[in-house]
Amino acid sequence: MFLVSWAEMAQSKPLSQPPSFRRSLLLPRHPGVYHLSVDHMYIPVSALPPPPPQNHSQNDEVQSALSRIYYIKADQVYKLQSLANMGINCPN
Repeated sequence: MFLVSWAEMAQSKPLSQPPSFRRSLLLPRHPGVYHLSVDHMYIPVSALPPPPPQNHSQNDEVQSALSRIYYIKADQVYKLQSLANMGINCPN
């Protein structure tokens, strides 16, 4: 929406939507709502089938880009953080 309004202003066109100066849209105590279909966009990695075996020869250096989205619960994040911070207070 911002970019559309910016482009309209740059071209001296009238704004298609007036700006909103409501600060309450970004209040963390009153979060916005999202559509329930967003919950079905992500699945656990364990639910995915294993990748097919790759038959590359040793001389083949095929590199591919991977894009993954992980769903991690809050308690798992806290556990990872505590494991990562274990060695910080220990003397060398």
